[in-house]
Amino acid sequence: MTEPSLRDKLSKVMAERSANAEPQPEQLPETEKPLTKQEEANAEWKAFYAAVRAQMLKMRE
Repeated sequence: MTEPSLRDKLSKVMAERSANAEPQPEQLPETEKPLTKQEEANAEWKAFYAAVRAQMLKMRE
């Protein structure tokens, strides 16, 4: 196989791949981006501590 025909085949395959590729999802605004697992875990802990603090303040009254 000569080099020009190999390049032609490669460019044909790459063109087919890009034509058949799934469209990229739209980028979400910063406020609507899904949370990472670490951010989600941090949010759960913050909510837990807020609930504990609220309960403690309620018990002090």
